[in-house]
Amino acid sequence: MSRRLVDWITVCALCLACDRAAPPAPTPAPALTPAHPEEQALASVTLTPEAEQRLGVALAPVERRSVPGARQLPGEVIAPPGRTVTITAPVPGLVLAVDGLPRAGATVERGQAIVRLIPLAAVDRDLRAQSQSRVAAAEARLLANKSRAQRAESLIASGAGSERAAEDARVERDVAAAELVAARARLRIIERAPLSSDVATVLHAPFAAVVRQVQVADGQAVSGGAPIVELVATDARWVRVAAILAVELAELADGPAQVAAFASEAAPTIASSVLGPPSADPLAGTVDLYFALPEPGAWRLGERVVVTVPTRAAPVSLIVPWPAVVHDTTGGTWVYVQVGAQQYARRRVELLRVVGELALLSRGPEPGAQVVVAGAVELYGTEFGAGH
Repeated sequence: MSRRLVDWITVCALCLACDRAAPPAPTPAPALTPAHPEEQALASVTLTPEAEQRLGVALAPVERRSVPGARQLPGEVIAPPGRTVTITAPVPGLVLAVDGLPRAGATVERGQAIVRLIPLAAVDRDLRAQSQSRVAAAEARLLANKSRAQRAESLIASGAGSERAAEDARVERDVAAAELVAARARLRIIERAPLSSDVATVLHAPFAAVVRQVQVADGQAVSGGAPIVELVATDARWVRVAAILAVELAELADGPAQVAAFASEAAPTIASSVLGPPSADPLAGTVDLYFALPEPGAWRLGERVVVTVPTRAAPVSLIVPWPAVVHDTTGGTWVYVQVGAQQYARRRVELLRVVGELALLSRGPEPGAQVVVAGAVELYGTEFGAGH
């Protein structure tokens, strides 16, 4: 191979090497999440300044101060005393529906007709025979009075009778006709329904209410005083907190309580304390407390609720903003504490309760530590492989 050919091959190789582009520099990861096998060495997250700005991380200090205490107790939504009524039959009778019997859970208005009650007549011996006898007697009296009225009118025509006697005869004839009509109507009722009366009583709702229970059927015969429908007023609801130890009453403060439904994220309702019936269990040494709900329509009778009752003591607790608390898949509670520039460590906390936007802790970081308020959930996702 000639010297010139070797030089030419060398120049071509150098040109090809120059034409190749340099590989791009690797992009730094937005976060470093070293794994720790033990819980004592909690996982930490190190962010780049760009990632920290993109997540919008905001910090707040951990505080230790006194907060008015409270106790969470189970409660039950009930109707106030005097707002539950049972409509009963005033006399023995036959129950007939008015546009259908109301169903349990239905709402009725004040004065709405609930049922019609046809009183049952007393059972007499030979009732049909007596009615037939009255009809026959009425027919005979009507026939006799018609004849008497005709004779009186004939005497007036001949000039031998008085007008007054004729008027009396006509009145007796009309009365006999009316008695005959009534006797025949009574006989028809006896033949159709021997025990039914010819009058009906309509039972009305005394106030706007919800039907709790219907204890009769359409067409059923009931005795006097038998319950027909049970109504519960819709204009008021109370919450009863039962079985509170009498020795613990001194720890509870007088004032409104917070009522919330179980497993609900809605804001609690403020219920005022009311003086209820003196219900207590002397054997167990417990008493009941009562609170009035401001919005009765939002609660169902018998619903179980959580009642937060204030206490007289104001214990000192660790306090962090509620958005700083993160829950894991098992229900554990954590916060992210700043341990350096763009460095955050996940620390376990024990949650006592939540008061507004504050979370009270029984165990957590030391006062003054900076915890993540905005971006805590994003840090949790970043730590476990999401949120990049």
